[in-house]
Amino acid sequence: MRKLDRLTERAGVAIGLTAILAFSASAVLVGQQAERYELSGREIAVYNLVGQVTVQQGRGSAVVVELTRGGRDAGELSVESGTIRGIETLRVIYPDDQIVYPELGRRSRTELRVREDGTFGDGRMSLRGNRVRIRGSGSGTEAWADLVVEVPAGRTVATYLGVGRIDDKTPKGELERLRDGGIRGVRFNLLDRPQGNVDLGVFDRAVDRAAEFGWSIDLHIDMKNLLAEEKRIRALPSAVVIDHMARAKPAAGLNQPGFQLLLDLMRDEKFWVKVTGADKLCKTNIHSYYGLPFVDVIPFARAVIAAAPERVLWGTDWPHSNNFAPGKTPNDGDLLDLLAEFVPDEKTRHKILVDNPATLYGFNK
Repeated sequence: MRKLDRLTERAGVAIGLTAILAFSASAVLVGQQAERYELSGREIAVYNLVGQVTVQQGRGSAVVVELTRGGRDAGELSVESGTIRGIETLRVIYPDDQIVYPELGRRSRTELRVREDGTFGDGRMSLRGNRVRIRGSGSGTEAWADLVVEVPAGRTVATYLGVGRIDDKTPKGELERLRDGGIRGVRFNLLDRPQGNVDLGVFDRAVDRAAEFGWSIDLHIDMKNLLAEEKRIRALPSAVVIDHMARAKPAAGLNQPGFQLLLDLMRDEKFWVKVTGADKLCKTNIHSYYGLPFVDVIPFARAVIAAAPERVLWGTDWPHSNNFAPGKTPNDGDLLDLLAEFVPDEKTRHKILVDNPATLYGFNK
C-alpha cells in the first residue's frame, strides 16, 4: 500500500471549501497520551485526514498542536512537519488509502484526493493527487487523530480536516475569521442512530454562538427527533434549515405527525427546508423503479414547496457519500428530472435554485 499524506477540507481557523460547519460532542480517547508539537512560523497550516479539531486561544509565541491518536491502528500514524510553499506545516500521515472512522457512521463514506506532499483543500487544483476513501465501517486502517490547536495572538493558522468535527469551544476571534472567510452556517446531526449525533449541551451552546454571527442552523434530523425536540427547535435563535424534508417516510403518508409538524414549522419565516435526499427517503433500489426513480417523494416535496416556496432549497446531495452500494447511488440526471416534477413552474424553480439560497446566505450582499 502506498504511504500517503492526507488531509482535506478546511476547518478550524479558516474553512474555504464549505459554507457550513459541523459541531459535535468531543470524543474521549482512552489510553492515548497527547503528543505536543510547536510551530514557529507566522503562517501555519495543519493537515489531518480524520478526527476532531479544537482551536483555542494560545499563549506565548508559538502555535502549539496537541495530537491524540485513536483507533486500533493508531500506532501506524506518523507526523511530519516542514515548510511547503512558504508555509510551515504539520501533517498527520495515514499509511493507507482506505481509512475507517467509526464516528462517521456505519454506512457512511466519503472520498477525496490528497496530493503527494500531503496537502489538500487549500484552493489549488483538487482533482490531482491520490484518491482516499474514508468510511464508517469495513476494511481498512482504523485510525484518526484528534487535535487541539492553540493559536497565540498575531499568528495565522489554516487547519485542514478531511472528516471530523470542530466543537463549541472555538474562540470568538476564530469564529470571526471563519465569518470573514465566507462561513454562513453550522450543521448538526440529530438522527435515530448510535453514532455521529451532536450532544444536546454542545448544540445549545453552539447555536447561541452561531446566532451572534447571524449564521443559519442546518439540521440533519429525522421525524422521530423533530417531534421529540420540537420545543428546542422552535426556540432556535437563527434561521433554521432542515435537511431532506426531515427524512419523512413516504410509506407513512403525508399525514404522519412529523411531516405535519414540518409543514407547520414552515409557517414561521425563520424555517427553511431542503427538498433533497429523495434516495435516502425512499431507501429503495434504483432498479426497482420503471422510469424515473424516487417518485414516492414527489407529493412530499410539492407539499413543502406549496407551504413556503420562498424558503425552499434544493441540491443533488452529491457525492451521495453513504450510498455507494450497487443500486443505491442515484443518477444526478434523474434527480434533476425529479426536481422538475417537484416544481413544474419555471419561475418557482428559479426561486428555489437561485433566489432562495442568495437570500438565505447573503450572496447578493
